[in-house]
Amino acid sequence: MAESWTIGTFGCCSVKDCGFGCYVKNWLGWPCIWCHVLEKAGLGGSCQHCLGGYMCGHLYSGYMRNKIAAKYNISEALCCSILTEMLCPYCSCYQYENEVLVKEKLTWGWCEVVSDVGGGGGGCGGTVAVLAGAPSRSEDMIR
Repeated sequence: MAESWTIGTFGCCSVKDCGFGCYVKNWLGWPCIWCHVLEKAGLGGSCQHCLGGYMCGHLYSGYMRNKIAAKYNISEALCCSILTEMLCPYCSCYQYENEVLVKEKLTWGWCEVVSDVGGGGGGCGGTVAVLAGAPSRSEDMIR
């Protein structure tokens, strides 16, 4: 039986780890985050998505939306994926980015998505958890 999207098409504020961090990170680094999400979904490398997105725009993004739907057993025709992408690209993008974040246990990073080792935390999750234990440069010099 086919699954459905974790959030609705207009669920932009319902994405995993939604909050100020999510907003700022997507505002500053959305193209890189988008490419990295597709890479983490196992759909190829970031560079190919960057080129495909810039050269073919909504057609490519709609096609990738359809590939994500197929990967997670969500029934959606290619024409519907492309149409959704063309009518509301930001809502569509957040919907399928959220699907990858949830299914692959990821969260928002700076210009990328990272492992959700910190359990979320308003959009900082993995990045904060990884950096919290890192010694500062002056501590390295003392050792």
